[in-house]
Amino acid sequence: MKRTWRESKKVLEKKEEKIEIGTRFETVTKNRRVILRINEATLEDSGSYSVTIGEHKSTARLTVNEIPVSFKM
Repeated sequence: MKRTWRESKKVLEKKEEKIEIGTRFETVTKNRRVILRINEATLEDSGSYSVTIGEHKSTARLTVNEIPVSFKM
């Protein structure tokens, strides 16, 4: 039995280290796209992320910026 794209195993990596999907890292598959959601992202989450499904691999770069501090007087 052949698996559909949606049923295929997804392997997520950051800088070639496997990411465990759980509370902080979540994935959503929508319209043949895999969306990576990072809860409570930090500056250290910046970097290159990859998803591999079967023999197909896609990579994207994420930059996390600090929220500027502002004061009202």
